[in-house]
Amino acid sequence: MKAAAGLLLVALSAGAWGQNPPELPFQATSTPLTIDGNLETGEWAAASQVTGFIDIVTSAAAPEQTQAWLTSDAEFIYVAFACADSQPDTITARERQRGASFQGEDLVAFLIDPFASNRYNNQFEFTVNALGTQNERLGAGRATKQEWRGDWTAATQRNEHGWTAEIRIPWRMLDYPAGPNQTMQINFIRSQPRTRVSSAWADLTLAGRVQNLGRWTGVNAPVTTRERDWQGLVYAVPQYDEDAEKTFSLRSGFDLRYRPDSRLTGVLSVNPDFRNIEQAIADISFSRTERSLADARPFFQEGQEYFNLFGGFTFGQLFYSRRIDDFDQGIKVFGTPNDRLSYGVLATREDGRQTDVVTRVAQRIGSLDSLSFFSTISDGPVRSDAMVGTQYSMESGSWGGTIRLARRQNGSRTSGAAAVGFEYSVPRFFVVYKADTVDADFRPSLGLINFQGTRRHYVYSEFSDPTIRGGIHDMSGSVFLEERQTQSGGAFSKSASFDGSLLTAQDLRLGISLATSEFQGLPSRSAGLFFTINERNRFSRFNGFINGGEIDGDPSRYTSFRAEQRLAPGLDMSLGWQQLDWRGKTEQTQLSMGYEINAYQSLNGRVVWQDGESNAYLAFRQGGREGLDVYFILGDANAERTRNRAALKLVWAF
Repeated sequence: MKAAAGLLLVALSAGAWGQNPPELPFQATSTPLTIDGNLETGEWAAASQVTGFIDIVTSAAAPEQTQAWLTSDAEFIYVAFACADSQPDTITARERQRGASFQGEDLVAFLIDPFASNRYNNQFEFTVNALGTQNERLGAGRATKQEWRGDWTAATQRNEHGWTAEIRIPWRMLDYPAGPNQTMQINFIRSQPRTRVSSAWADLTLAGRVQNLGRWTGVNAPVTTRERDWQGLVYAVPQYDEDAEKTFSLRSGFDLRYRPDSRLTGVLSVNPDFRNIEQAIADISFSRTERSLADARPFFQEGQEYFNLFGGFTFGQLFYSRRIDDFDQGIKVFGTPNDRLSYGVLATREDGRQTDVVTRVAQRIGSLDSLSFFSTISDGPVRSDAMVGTQYSMESGSWGGTIRLARRQNGSRTSGAAAVGFEYSVPRFFVVYKADTVDADFRPSLGLINFQGTRRHYVYSEFSDPTIRGGIHDMSGSVFLEERQTQSGGAFSKSASFDGSLLTAQDLRLGISLATSEFQGLPSRSAGLFFTINERNRFSRFNGFINGGEIDGDPSRYTSFRAEQRLAPGLDMSLGWQQLDWRGKTEQTQLSMGYEINAYQSLNGRVVWQDGESNAYLAFRQGGREGLDVYFILGDANAERTRNRAALKLVWAF
């Protein structure tokens, strides 16, 4: 029996790993291509052609085939798709707002990793739905202003055979190695909701093996395509705030972005306007630790992956950018001098007294292993300490591992943390074991670390099967087992949990959640049910979660519901309600409205009610393309209660 199980694991591993990535030779175009979605003009005759898309679940040929073409000149990369559909009247596309997600829609995507790094975070992905609406994910992170992200073009057309798409991507949008005879990783992807099939040219398997990405060989990447090396944003915010020390005020500042070549980026920010950026709101479900929330501020979004000091699922974040709540001057420099080395340096200064610095250098070893070194330094009245650390990660076939070490200096006191992990991943199955230890004084001031003075180990395993069978379209489940002790070996906590869900043919997600734990001798247990109606349609979606049991020996119940609905063309509403009943009641309600007046104008608002307080704000935006962006804001999106405030924000890009 053990021998059979071992042979099965080897077979699964070989199926995921032992593939030769497909290759596509570079073909240049001597004339610019017209992007109108029409492939019948013969413009693509000289481009490299791709056929034979496979179902990413079964690795068999996709039932509805796709063709793709790829070429480039000194300024642009050109991509085209021809998507066969035997029932073209069922092609689904709803989203018209650029940057939206396309759940449950017909779409195509072109993916490129110019450095062939085998790293997800270095990939650029350009997605278009059947309406021609665009969305992009840019490697290493990029701020939201169009001039800084770069402007690419897409167009689509429908016909009796299906639909077609054309894409034009400026080289200047990418970080890439310039020069002749480059090899880049690429893939062409299609999603067809009617058949529930996502297909691709290169088979990454369900395990998402990025090393299986196709190769674009012999690429002549232009040395430079930029008219100038720098870009800028200047803003001014006159405001009236009845609750502020100065009722009338004017805040102004600027950002500069410097890119002398495709491998180096520098950003300077002076007096940034963080107040008018809507940040995420923490929910009220029970948590023993501080929650990690995403940071929407442009300065920290730009090149954010260069400053991701540790991966996830460890003892915490060593750089949590929301610790820096504001600054007067900030600078960051990041880049990839070659296809194996990357680096990032970030520094901020506040009130002339507080300085924070973050650095990271990473070296790729072989095709999949990597070694990184990093540090954070804080000096000032708000924060003052230093931290250094290193991480080594490796991958071989279906196996992977990580070692993480960090040390903090706070005056004459030193403390540290360490973690080690091993994982195994094949299609449909993933398991990881990790152990870590954290000293009692390990509290880096720029980090988010929980449960100091403990050591733990845990096992997490996940199973997923998206194979269509009857009325079930996918199933998944996960198990988590954890034990934590004090540094002296005493019991601290232990827990076990299970989550499972399935998606029906009617787009109904049903799930169950079970958990039991003991924290410092106090028992907790819970059972929950959750559901999502119309999971893949954000224009008419409803979900709920009901969880009950006990926390630390006292009865508890957590309930949440959320509805999303398109009320009229361009008008969307989201209403969420949640309540935690444990040693008293905490309740939160969120109502959000958004109206797309046209492609460049929108009106958005949000009201949050929690524990007897409420906060409302309303914002009008005109922008989204090159030139001047105008915002008019009533209230403060991130305040605890409604403020009598009005602000006009003008942003000019050059």
